[in-house]
Amino acid sequence: MPDYTIRLEGKSTPELIPGTGISFAAPGLTGELTVDAKPAPTQASALTRSSLRDSGVVASSDSVDEAIQEISSLDSFNLETEARTPEVKRSEGVRAGVGGLADDEAVVDYEAKPDEYSFVIYRDEAGGISIHFPEGLGQPAMAEGGSTAAVRAAPVGIQHYRIPLRSPAPLPAAPPTGPTTRFGVATIGKKLIKLVIGKIIKKTAGPFVEAADFGAIWLWENRARAFQGFHGGKSAEDLLADNPAPLTASNWSALQGDGKKALLFIHGTTSTTSGAFGGLHGFSNARNMLYEVYGDRVIGFNHHTLTLSVADNVADFYSGLPANGTFDFDIVCHSRGGLVARALKELTVAQIRALTGKTFPTSGRVKIGKIIFVGTPNIGTQLADPKGIPHALDLLSNVASLIPGAGLTLAGIFSCAAFVAENGFKVLPGMRNMDPSDSFLSELNHPAAGGPSPLGDYYAVQSNFSSASLVNKVLLEAVKYLFKGNLNDLIVPTLGSSNIDGTALGSDSVSYFGAPPKVENVAHTQYFQQKETWDFIADKLK
Repeated sequence: MPDYTIRLEGKSTPELIPGTGISFAAPGLTGELTVDAKPAPTQASALTRSSLRDSGVVASSDSVDEAIQEISSLDSFNLETEARTPEVKRSEGVRAGVGGLADDEAVVDYEAKPDEYSFVIYRDEAGGISIHFPEGLGQPAMAEGGSTAAVRAAPVGIQHYRIPLRSPAPLPAAPPTGPTTRFGVATIGKKLIKLVIGKIIKKTAGPFVEAADFGAIWLWENRARAFQGFHGGKSAEDLLADNPAPLTASNWSALQGDGKKALLFIHGTTSTTSGAFGGLHGFSNARNMLYEVYGDRVIGFNHHTLTLSVADNVADFYSGLPANGTFDFDIVCHSRGGLVARALKELTVAQIRALTGKTFPTSGRVKIGKIIFVGTPNIGTQLADPKGIPHALDLLSNVASLIPGAGLTLAGIFSCAAFVAENGFKVLPGMRNMDPSDSFLSELNHPAAGGPSPLGDYYAVQSNFSSASLVNKVLLEAVKYLFKGNLNDLIVPTLGSSNIDGTALGSDSVSYFGAPPKVENVAHTQYFQQKETWDFIADKLK
């Protein structure tokens, strides 16, 4: 049963919803609005680890609730209605969001407490998701010493939202199945306006010191991505286990020795080895070939991708190696994981120490051979540009909910939205290295003169996804804004996967989905669901 129900009667003046601190108005909607409180789960009722598996299923009607529950530190209110959005015609040159409140807009006001921040998730009837921040949210001012942690960016007092209500494309007569859902169609049937509320964590000493810097996102990563480090071993079941076990002494022993190459899998943003590469279960020929070539020397490296930089991940990689070992790896990597792989191969330990300011053991010697980049932003991606954060969150939310795979999760994305709502439009350490203008990326793409070129060891899998096939309005708008008509796989520029150090890899070293004039529409989250991807990987690693 809903906590509260109000009648929508064309009012333009926000009506206070008792007991919530929320006022709501939508002059063009008629019918009922139900309001449900969704408190953050207690420790006892929080989701178990077994329920944190990376989903490869199109989002359900309660997927937004499930994602916020998984973050586990956020309260929320669901405002739901079946009222349809009326069509509003505007004069040429007049856009939504200016002037008086129009019939295809809603207003949400929230009276935030001094220690609160908020943001809104709006999901339309066709499943399209957009994320909204209160008016007045901006870049945080710098505190003494260059820190922003103690400086609040979220507006204090009444937090005001003016939300354009979409008129989705007509829903199909029957629920779509198969490839149709890949292009952004879902049958939700109700509007959801979800106001999410977080508490600002005070800076304290001790194990939660990072929680004050990153808030909900730190709490989510440390819970939902608790296992960090190396795992794998004798079978794909070991490699792709939901709850992997760390490598044992005998596993490490098997990895060492002259002529003993090992295969290393490195996942991308918000993911895990299981979430990114789980598609291997479906391709027995490629799986058998990889284990024939590498024996029981196939491992994965789980790492935090949001609160840690690429260089921090590399430092943790070295720290996880046993002392005095010698290791020879080939690497299969997805998305941001390719930057971790390149840093392992191209940057020295001294460079990583300089980038992180960390000291870490390096008695283990590492040699990196072949690397297969799958959808890697080797020249960056516009999704990591601070100026495009709202569009990037919209794009990622819709890809994660409607084109699932690769371990990209709504919970991880919504935790990023919580970080923005608290801190302003500021890029997380794990995302910053994918900004095309980032200094770390520049260092990777400008190798030292006279050094050996790694390009002969590099291979790439890339895709050109045609936005003409997208019916999800939010996703289409975000793609157009971020990529400006350039080829992309919905997350990274298409040709950026095979463009390394300013040089394009040869055609024999590249597998290209949707190479013009072909239209294949394999998205960034779907590479490892394709037989061609695994056949290419197996062939190049023979």
